[in-house]
Formats: sequence, structure tokens, C-alpha cells
Amino acid sequence: MKKSNLYNWPEPYKAAFVFTIDVDVFTPLAWRTNQQYKNNYAEYEQRMFGITQGIPRIIQLLKEKQIPATFFVPSLVAEKHPGLLPEIIKNGFEIGLHGHCHEDFTQLSDKQTEEIIEKGISIFSEQVGNIALGFRAPYFKMRKNLIANLIKHKIAYDSSLMRFDHPYSIEDFVEIPVDWTFDDALYWLFAGNPSDTLPPVNPIQALENWKANTLSLIKTSSLINFTIHPWVSGRSYNLEKVATLIDFVKDQKTLWLTSTMQLARFHKNSANFENFKQGMNE
Repeated sequence: MKKSNLYNWPEPYKAAFVFTIDVDVFTPLAWRTNQQYKNNYAEYEQRMFGITQGIPRIIQLLKEKQIPATFFVPSLVAEKHPGLLPEIIKNGFEIGLHGHCHEDFTQLSDKQTEEIIEKGISIFSEQVGNIALGFRAPYFKMRKNLIANLIKHKIAYDSSLMRFDHPYSIEDFVEIPVDWTFDDALYWLFAGNPSDTLPPVNPIQALENWKANTLSLIKTSSLINFTIHPWVSGRSYNLEKVATLIDFVKDQKTLWLTSTMQLARFHKNSANFENFKQGMNE
């Protein structure tokens, strides 16, 4: 990998912001319970809020604020709600793969990994045609074989890893990195399970953290990859703070508000692609 101090963004920008939505809804519960998810009906209902109210509210907000966004959707969610992907596309937003049942890919064989990628591509193609797709690994967890599978199936980019805080290249594949501190789950995910040891963070405090971190990342020519979940941020008190963050971000004139696919294409065609390239085994 060649050395370079800062990532070079298109003029006049010094950093970038992408808005992403992980439409997990019931699938993490399904994966955790081996498909017996309705045995925990209360959590199932809580998560389904993302479908009934969260997504419509988020789409309305994004259209009002006029910013691009990418919805990463497990193919099981698309399969059970066949109008979802067409609705997202109709409103002008991007979609990406997010596993089938929100699987932990570190627990899967090479064969299982390939079957899940192929199933997702098949379901997406059936519903919205053959369009360029990105990918996000559930839980931000993967094995190296997953990257090889994404390359094999001509997926445009991944958005799950964190070696840099700006786009980078894994051999000839584009990575749009994530950041736990810009994930709403870190602040607000609470389903009443034994693992939920802390109450949700006050939405005002979450907003202040995001604003401060945004300013820090602009200084270092970095990427803000903001991630929300419809069943979490779709609640009105949380979505109000998301809307305030969008306004704050739009006021930062050196911040490029773009989509993950647009950003992947920019990276692929810029000098950054070679300047921030690593081998699969590095």
C-alpha cells in the first residue's frame, strides 16, 4: 500500500457523509432463535415497527431533507415484504444486500456463504431487476472468504469494515468503512433482553456526540458513515434528533453528502484507489 497523508475528496470537499439504513427488523431475532422468532412475540412486534412505521417515516424525512441514502436489506425481509425494495427504488434511494436472515458470516462455511449471496441476488433481481448492488455484513462481521464471494458475484462494494476511516481498497475491491459511534444501535437499541444491560442513551446526548464526532472527522478528511435501523430510529423522539443531525451536516459546506454507490464509484476512479490499497492477507 502506498503512503498518503489524507484522503483526497472532490473539490471543494474535505470529508464525506453517507446515510445508511439497515432494515434488519425481525431477522436478527430469527437468526438467534433458529427461525422460532414468534416465540418471542413481544420482541418480534417491536422490531416490526420498523416496517409499519419506521421506514415510511424515514423515507419521508429523507425526501424532505433531499439527501441520498442506501437501504441495506436482508433478502428474507424482501421476500416476506415484496413491495419494500420497489418502494425504496421508486423514491430514489439505493439498496444493498445484508445477508438473508441477518446471519453471522463468521459461523458459516464457504458453501453456505455463497448460497446466501446468490439467494440475495436472485430475490433482489426478481423484485427490482438487475441493478448494481453493494453489501453490508450483518453485525459488521465477516470472514475473508466473504470478500472473495462478493468479488465473484460482481458486488460493487462492501460497507462493513474499519481499517481506515475513509474509503479504501482490498485488492481491487472497494470498501466503504463503517464506524460504531455513528450507529444508532450503540445508543438506542433496547429490546428487554438479558444482554440489554444499559438503558437507551438520551437522544439529546446522542445528537451532541454525533455533531462533535462529525466535526472531528471533517478535520481529518474522513468519512461519516451514519447508520440507523428503522425499528430503532423510526421512533419519533429519535428521528427528530436524526433530522437535526441532517440539518447540521448540510450546514457543513466542506462535507460531501453522497450515497455509498456514488462514493464507491468515486473511489474506484480516483488516485485514492491505489493510494489506500491492501492485499487480502495483509
